[in-house]
Amino acid sequence: MDMDQKIDFERNCGFEGCNAFSLPLTEPPRCFLHIEDPHTWFSGLLSKKEDPTLSQRDLLHAIRRSHDLYREALINNPAGMQLYRKYRLQADPKGKAAHSFDDFIYFCIDAASTGITGNFAYDVIKSVVSRIPRAIKSSQTKKSFESVVHRDEYEKIRHEYHPDGKIIIEVTRGIESTIQARYRTTMWKEPEDE
Repeated sequence: MDMDQKIDFERNCGFEGCNAFSLPLTEPPRCFLHIEDPHTWFSGLLSKKEDPTLSQRDLLHAIRRSHDLYREALINNPAGMQLYRKYRLQADPKGKAAHSFDDFIYFCIDAASTGITGNFAYDVIKSVVSRIPRAIKSSQTKKSFESVVHRDEYEKIRHEYHPDGKIIIEVTRGIESTIQARYRTTMWKEPEDE
């Protein structure tokens, strides 16, 4: 007899007036537009892989379905949306193509919007992104971040958020650990043995 708890994929968002389906295992139920902290939610979802009370098949299905929504939720903030629109226009100047960008694009936009909100200099975020260990060379990573998020656009948006002129010019442990954690979840890949 299967004692695994089933994951409800048909719950509606509990936000007043919203009829969208909620993200799996959110409490209270929230859709990707209304979740307060998408990173904590998706990290929690990934950590449930060790939970013996959940159907592991349902959980993997929930993670697969949720990953793209998680990426969208991460950039669902004013700075993230400005950077995303700018990148989308750069990728398709005529605006005629459907868009499904690589995980790294979403990661770069999220890292930049986090830096903007925290009032970090562009070079701080670029430095943190370039130091994250990954399968591609560091010089390619820097080039990729720079091609997704341009310095002028980043600084323009940062100045809109922080017109006082003060800026953080050094890498802090907090911004580094935040961006590294977001990298791990944004770049999540399905286990090959599943």
